[in-house]
Amino acid sequence: MKELKDYLHLYLGCKVEYGYEETKRIGTLVGKDDLVGWQVNTYKVLAPYQYVRDELIKPILRPLSDMTEDEKNNLAWDWKVDYDFKPIFRPDQFLFLLSKNFDLFGLIESGLAIDITTLK
Repeated sequence: MKELKDYLHLYLGCKVEYGYEETKRIGTLVGKDDLVGWQVNTYKVLAPYQYVRDELIKPILRPLSDMTEDEKNNLAWDWKVDYDFKPIFRPDQFLFLLSKNFDLFGLIESGLAIDITTLK
């Protein structure tokens, strides 16, 4: 079973929804303190960071289908496909896609992340 804590560190700088159901907010994932939890930028002057537990965070990610033509051209699409027809990216392509907040691990499908295209 997938656990979000295994992937969050790859999405530093990503927008996230955080908090309890009745008090959900949007912020930016900026770091982690092993004793307290994940740091989320709250955009407030007096308290720029809030510490949040793993289970109260959902990254807001893009599915690969949301890729623009420019992004496709930047990747130089010479990637391969494994036997399950999943793309295999080179390390530079992988880093590029992570920096653009693409869901490379099926987190949206698993319910661990929010599909940004549903928020538009």
